[in-house]
Amino acid sequence: MGRHRRIWMNGATVGMLLLCSTAIPASQPPADLIVRNADIYTVDPAQPRASAFAVRAGRIVALGDEVQVRPLQGPATRALDVAGATVLPGLIDGHVHLRSGASLLRGVDLYGIAERNTWLKRIAARDKQLPKGLWLIGGLWDHTIADDPLPTRQELDAVLPDRPVVLTDVDGHSVWVNSVALKLAGITADTEDPADGAIVRDTAGEPTGILLEGAMNLVRESQAYRDGMALTAAKRLALIEDIFAYANSLGLTGAHEMNDRGAFDEYETLLAAGRLNLRLWYGVTGEQITAESAHELRQRADRIAAHRGNREHGPRLQMGYLKLVVDGVLSTRTAVLLQPYSDRVTQRGLSLIPRSELFPAVAAANAADFPVAVHAIGDGAVRLALDAFAASERRPSFPNRIEHIELVHPDDVPRFKSLGVVASMNPHHGATTFYNYLRARVGAAREPRAYAWQTFLAAEIPLVLGSDWYTAPLNPFVQLWAAVFREDAFGKVPGAWRKEQALTLAQALHAYTQAPANASGWGEELGSLSVGKWADFIVLDRSLADPVTPALRDAQVQSTWIAGQPVFETDVDPLAVRGAGE
Repeated sequence: MGRHRRIWMNGATVGMLLLCSTAIPASQPPADLIVRNADIYTVDPAQPRASAFAVRAGRIVALGDEVQVRPLQGPATRALDVAGATVLPGLIDGHVHLRSGASLLRGVDLYGIAERNTWLKRIAARDKQLPKGLWLIGGLWDHTIADDPLPTRQELDAVLPDRPVVLTDVDGHSVWVNSVALKLAGITADTEDPADGAIVRDTAGEPTGILLEGAMNLVRESQAYRDGMALTAAKRLALIEDIFAYANSLGLTGAHEMNDRGAFDEYETLLAAGRLNLRLWYGVTGEQITAESAHELRQRADRIAAHRGNREHGPRLQMGYLKLVVDGVLSTRTAVLLQPYSDRVTQRGLSLIPRSELFPAVAAANAADFPVAVHAIGDGAVRLALDAFAASERRPSFPNRIEHIELVHPDDVPRFKSLGVVASMNPHHGATTFYNYLRARVGAAREPRAYAWQTFLAAEIPLVLGSDWYTAPLNPFVQLWAAVFREDAFGKVPGAWRKEQALTLAQALHAYTQAPANASGWGEELGSLSVGKWADFIVLDRSLADPVTPALRDAQVQSTWIAGQPVFETDVDPLAVRGAGE
């Protein structure tokens, strides 16, 4: 993350004195903060670019140039001269699993490594750093990079014969375990596959060490795993705070988080302590949604929305939606397709929720005024999600949404608009798939329907972008790069894949700022640098090239601010940040 200091925001009550950028009465009090000499992308179509703005009581009160903000400078005003660097609105990750990323902090990270020997070396090295008795977790291994077969328990046994190992794949839809983990979880050749998953077996019927979809829970819900993963409450909170600090260092001021009730409990604890340094629109995951459970969650959501921490500096934590997962992923052929897989014509994927359960769950959530976010990667799963939304009798206050949408049938695109559904997509997933296994899975005829970002925008469908961390880089600039350039993430194949679907920088920024703010109902308060909105912004280490170049993915964040207060800063030149009276 580089050198930085973490700064907790205080709980001072925010005033709401607002000024326009073109006429500032001399009688107005001075600003708390002025940002000047900046290359500002506002993401506000009424004023797309600026070079200075002023902040008072956490909100932007003037926006324009040096002449327009100078009258608000006073003896106590903090003046931030960024020397021509680019300033952006605070970035909002539209699809992320923050607490789940703790497994990478506690375990091993194999993301983007193609060489299997390197996986095993990293695993063995991490083993030496851990106390005895702990399970080794983490993962993000990707066997498709080198087009290798799935790994086996025997490979893990060779380097870790004694410590149980559970490593999640890059998509989060399968785990790789060793023989110790299988034994502790009671998984043998006689163990039946769960209805929503599969134990991969060798020719003799023995488990290979790969558990697909719901079969992952055979390990994760075992008592041995629970005991091995136990942490004190204080350590769990400390891990979450480390994750938030990491997110702030990358320029994130908000996120559409998707996790279980347990994570929400911990976030609520941080909110009450004034230590929640991200704005979180929270999607409860893993629930059996009934009228009763949705009503219970609605009562809790309303209580949290009224919390003092959600008023003083704008929304901070809100239980906003419920999430369901209806299919798997293309890599392991568990995403549900309308037609069979091109490279395995006997398979169409794995439905994780039957229609008979999905429809009443969506209806119950919507009736309690919860939108539903449906994980649907294959075109068959996307159609099923749209059918469920169409069958729901009530539209919630905020839009239903479909997550990932890696393949969509052309007939279903107009239905998003007619049903008011948001398309939530993940650019870097495409960058790892374009030249890897996509055509093999869906064939040349269906390939143009994949990662169809411009198709959705042309149909006037709101497009929200997110990382899906921890299954992809959390770094928003890597995600923005993938959206704008659509190149191979691994650099093996030059050139853009289906360039006509690439986003402009303005479109990509909107999908990482204003669009997710709109989807959560926060669009009037957040999402752009506009007079009257909360001053959530980031300062980069450079001025972005115009037109933008692939160096976009190398951009670093110098500082991150929420409601006019720094939550991340690198070590800075003291001459660049100074009080106006000095």
